[in-house]
Amino acid sequence: MATLPSISFNEQFEASTVHVYEVDLLFGEDDLAELLKLLDDRELAQAKRFATPALKRKYVASHGNVRLALARYLDTFPSDIRFVEGPHGKPQIDPGHATEIRFNLSHSGEKCLIAVTTGTEVGIDVEQIRKLDDWQAISQRFFSEREAARLDALPQELVQLAFFATWSRKESYIKALGLGLALDLGAFEVEVDPRKEAHLVWAQDTSEGPPHWSMRDISVGPGYRAAVALRDRRCNIVMIEAELTASLGG
Repeated sequence: MATLPSISFNEQFEASTVHVYEVDLLFGEDDLAELLKLLDDRELAQAKRFATPALKRKYVASHGNVRLALARYLDTFPSDIRFVEGPHGKPQIDPGHATEIRFNLSHSGEKCLIAVTTGTEVGIDVEQIRKLDDWQAISQRFFSEREAARLDALPQELVQLAFFATWSRKESYIKALGLGLALDLGAFEVEVDPRKEAHLVWAQDTSEGPPHWSMRDISVGPGYRAAVALRDRRCNIVMIEAELTASLGG
């Protein structure tokens, strides 16, 4: 199995840049078998825990593609990449690789997004837009009071899109921080209007407030909303056109 040609981030990563890979998860059995070979023992054990073949397929496909993407920057075989978890479970590249590369992964429906940057924290989230009859109850539980009120005040035809825009924006920030459920979702606010640019509006922790962060929406086609958060006052998104699984086999 060969790696993709490596990327030197000194040449390819300009300041405040995030590389984003968009991956469709509908892989055939042959590619899935090759992707499975890339996973480590912990990932293989996790794959076995999924209750349905569809969930296992999405896990194997997304995590295998993360390895293929990161191998381009680390100049190593995808299966040789080692991961550790942060204090709240955020996956990180093992310090033994001696790299400043940071990454994050999200998948929903049949779409996977991988964000890669260097020297600072990044979070990415994609959400498949779907009908929610209880969106008001969910927003009141998981959004701040002001976010929920702003969402409720939007024109009815925008509410569904606004809900998933808000969710993806909030999730990208949470994932970048790496705090998971340890962070109160009402302790920060994002722009809820999908017609306006994504941005962090307010954070209770002023050291992690708007002056220190950038947020961007990502267009990934109809039926999805996605966002990136970067701990940097600027954020340049570069969509990387690469068929990662082209390196499989051989």
